[in-house]
Amino acid sequence: MAISSRRSENNESDSNPEAVDLPDRTQRALEQYITITPDIGRAAGADDLVLATSESGSSYLVDLQSNTCECPDSEHRDPTLGCKHLRRARFALGRWPIPANVAERYDIDPSLGEHTDAEIEITPAEGVIAGTPDME
Repeated sequence: MAISSRRSENNESDSNPEAVDLPDRTQRALEQYITITPDIGRAAGADDLVLATSESGSSYLVDLQSNTCECPDSEHRDPTLGCKHLRRARFALGRWPIPANVAERYDIDPSLGEHTDAEIEITPAEGVIAGTPDME
């Protein structure tokens, strides 16, 4: 399942006090090309395991039950809401909804969720997105 997104042509959201500023890891999780593939390789047959493959070709096993990833960021810094791979998996599998104002403001990777059966949830109202300062 993939979604399409758009960025405001006139940057109205930049002057909008309701605009959401995402933490870097959350923004990268939405905007960078990271493929989430369940049931492939080491994730095959495991409900809460997926492989996250970045543009560089690096692949990491993400465990959604224990909220862990094999990437160096997760192993060495252990961010509160997880690395960009864990966050991307949550979005791609529909576990974290994306508020409409975030979908409009940020250049969300159109392949988000492409290799999953999940529905990407765009919430109609403006709201807090997981991984924003209100959530951390």
